[in-house]
Amino acid sequence: MRLRPYLLATGLILSAGAPSLAATYYVAPRDATPCASPTGAKSCPFSTPDAAMSKAQAGDTILLMDGDYDGWEISAEAPATPITIRSQNGKKARLEWIRVTNGSQNLILQNLSLWPSNPDTAGATRISVSESSQIIIDGMDVRSAEDAADYPTWDSDTWANRNIKGVQTRFGSNVTIRNSSFMGLGFAAVLLQDGDVFENNQIRGFSMDGLRVLGDDTVVRGNLITDCVRINANHPDGMQSWSQGGKPVKNLVIEGNAIIEWSNPVESANRCRLQGIGFFDGWYDNISIVNNVISSTAYHGIAIVGGRGVTIVNNTVVNTDGAKVGYPWIRVAHRKDGALSRDVTIVNNIAMKVSTVTGIVNKVVSDNSVIVSPSKVLTDITKFDYRPKPDSGFIDTGNESFAPPVDLRNYKRPAGDGPDRGAYETGSAQVSGSEATAAMALTN
Repeated sequence: MRLRPYLLATGLILSAGAPSLAATYYVAPRDATPCASPTGAKSCPFSTPDAAMSKAQAGDTILLMDGDYDGWEISAEAPATPITIRSQNGKKARLEWIRVTNGSQNLILQNLSLWPSNPDTAGATRISVSESSQIIIDGMDVRSAEDAADYPTWDSDTWANRNIKGVQTRFGSNVTIRNSSFMGLGFAAVLLQDGDVFENNQIRGFSMDGLRVLGDDTVVRGNLITDCVRINANHPDGMQSWSQGGKPVKNLVIEGNAIIEWSNPVESANRCRLQGIGFFDGWYDNISIVNNVISSTAYHGIAIVGGRGVTIVNNTVVNTDGAKVGYPWIRVAHRKDGALSRDVTIVNNIAMKVSTVTGIVNKVVSDNSVIVSPSKVLTDITKFDYRPKPDSGFIDTGNESFAPPVDLRNYKRPAGDGPDRGAYETGSAQVSGSEATAAMALTN
């Protein structure tokens, strides 16, 4: 790891009076005419992000000027306080890819665009974080191609050629990915480590899984996951997890997300039948699934196979087409080897079906509503408005002992004589100081 000039070998900070002010360094895109003697000033920027990073110290900011950049590997950068790396203007700085590795920490990557110049030969993950911690990825525009918004018109070969991961974390901990857009990808996000936060992001168009969550102590909150295609034997899931090597997945919080099979006004010939939250290979210990909307035409809305400490409360799980069938469902089963699930709570949900296998130890299943025709009881499923109608019987009839204090939109719960069933609290308002979530993009 490279020692900064402001650190002594003893680790003490050199200081002669008041601490220096944070600096800002500018970087020019790859096709810009280089400055003769770059200083990092706006009038004479560095020619590469690496050059700026070699100069930056804790608390500084690196601004990437408008234009295109090569891929960038950030290795062994660990300032005492965060260095911020962002576009100078909006998201007008585009990189081929970013890799953060080798013990890096305390970095903020913000408002950057990432897609390959040649998407049909790219292959690589757009943002990769490995062996690193305390990294914030904020406000990114991540695509498999510049034209990724055209994904509804892509054929199977185009999707197969652009089977690119948006972001992946591994071998580290505590990475926050927030306020970002992932479009036209294979796997949009793969979280393999502990302590990650995936919050307020939008995933639009994916051919594998929207999100894979395999680490412990992970929070997935306020995201929109929509528009899946199927091009091979893989069955796409909005969100998937599994136990690796017999080690349980522990302490997941999944709340306030909207998982919608298809919402784009342009239909795809490859549209999939999406499974919502598919946790099929437990153990899953201490899992909280609260205030989510899942709209799909496959069987598994929320499925836990092998759970010990499972809370499934105030979710809305509906058939996208409004068909009168018993799926998608909420279901908790024993582990595949027959080991018994235990400590399961399923309360205040609206779903096409709610079921558990016999023999679950310490189970509470109550105050759920099973529906056969969503359009009769929800406001307008054609417009993704899943709030209960006034005469639905869902308003004020939830169990207050189990209801969370807010709904999917961060609106206060309860608003009336009791909490509503499902993910929405009607007649309520946003909690003061809270932020709207990406999941509101289709469901408010």
